[in-house]
Amino acid sequence: MPDGDPPTLSSQIRRLLGERGLLPPAAFERVTEVAQGVPTWKITYSDPAKTTLEAVATSWLFHFHDDIVIQIRPTPDGESLIVMRSKSRDGPRCTSATQVERYIAGRR
Repeated sequence: MPDGDPPTLSSQIRRLLGERGLLPPAAFERVTEVAQGVPTWKITYSDPAKTTLEAVATSWLFHFHDDIVIQIRPTPDGESLIVMRSKSRDGPRCTSATQVERYIAGRR
């Protein structure tokens, strides 16, 4: 990647995990650690066997709620694919993308 190009989301996720080639259980542990460190998130469901974590993010000012799901899936090359979704319950729709960005920023 040439200097000055913005990092891709996949490169940010790799940096978030700190290393490549993590199997889903190890990646799930790392993802859980990060989620626990986001002050506006409350983990509502965590299943290491399914490598799935769910949380609710509450905005500070208006107390809007976003539902967040993070799943870790194995890839054919033995690495982990992190799938993260966020859906706003009652606030502006743009907050969903903010939750993903906030999660990634938490590991910088």
